[in-house]
Amino acid sequence: MGPSLSRGDVPRLCASLAAALDPDEPRPAYCDVVTVTDPDMVTVDALLRLHLTARRRGHRLRFRGAGPDLLSLLSLTGFLSVLALDGADGA
Repeated sequence: MGPSLSRGDVPRLCASLAAALDPDEPRPAYCDVVTVTDPDMVTVDALLRLHLTARRRGHRLRFRGAGPDLLSLLSLTGFLSVLALDGADGA
């Protein structure tokens, strides 16, 4: 995901994730969000839909590298506790 995500990108991202996940071998999957520098509600929607796509295929999706702006937006919207985040600020 890059810093300029549009609603039209979300179905393609979800389809790519679904194709990459093997439902017969559930294991954690990771999504690097360190390049998300100006998150908005489209970003939140994309992360939630990716999370749901992984869960439907029997996987747990973890997001890496969330910066303070993304963490703040997720907290404000109440979704911080829903998504699995590993580290922050690119850690």
